[in-house]
Amino acid sequence: MDERRSVMLEIRELLKKVSDQQEQLLTEVQEMRLEQKRLHEEIRENNFVLSNIALRTEILN
Repeated sequence: MDERRSVMLEIRELLKKVSDQQEQLLTEVQEMRLEQKRLHEEIRENNFVLSNIALRTEILN
């Protein structure tokens, strides 16, 4: 019976580690999504600026 209890405790510890790692991964994914949104917005703004520069260059020529 002690062996069975020991195995159950080991399984519980392993499940806890897996759960903790999953939480960490979820946090990292959320951070990556926020960074992706920030980069997307930055790209959009840069494209806007570049298109305006191209437009002004055409007007000057």
